[in-house]
Amino acid sequence: MMSVIVADPNGRVFVFSKGADTAIMPRIADQESDLFAKTNEHMEKFADEGMRTLVFAYKDLGNLQENLDEMEDEFFEENLKLIGATGVEDML
Repeated sequence: MMSVIVADPNGRVFVFSKGADTAIMPRIADQESDLFAKTNEHMEKFADEGMRTLVFAYKDLGNLQENLDEMEDEFFEENLKLIGATGVEDML
């Protein structure tokens, strides 16, 4: 899993994460959503076709005032919102 923390011009802070389904999906906050179920279906289809899957998620931290360096790493990569997944054909 890889994550990046960014701020928009208004100071709103976001975490964007990408990684294997086994790393990202357990960290999704709403695992009962239609998007979660549909994404799982798509990933199964991608896997059946021999594709590598990559899942994308984010977390809106709002206008965070705390010093990010002092926060635990786990805070940033839990309770994520699912964006979706991709399937990439592995040519090797």
